[in-house]
Amino acid sequence: MKIASIVLASVTTLMVLSQLTCGLWLQAHGADPEGVAFHARLGIGSIVMSLVTIAVMLVFVLKH
Repeated sequence: MKIASIVLASVTTLMVLSQLTCGLWLQAHGADPEGVAFHARLGIGSIVMSLVTIAVMLVFVLKH
């Protein structure tokens, strides 16, 4: 469970940082509809991964 929580936290952090970087790039250079749709999907995925990570961490903490 410890390894799973570390992996999930790492993936979630990378997804959020990628979204932040790409979002700032789009803001600076203009956004096309495809870019906005991609980042909307990336944002939804980041939120879902964050919720899964939080749930796994809570289960891990409450078991110990």
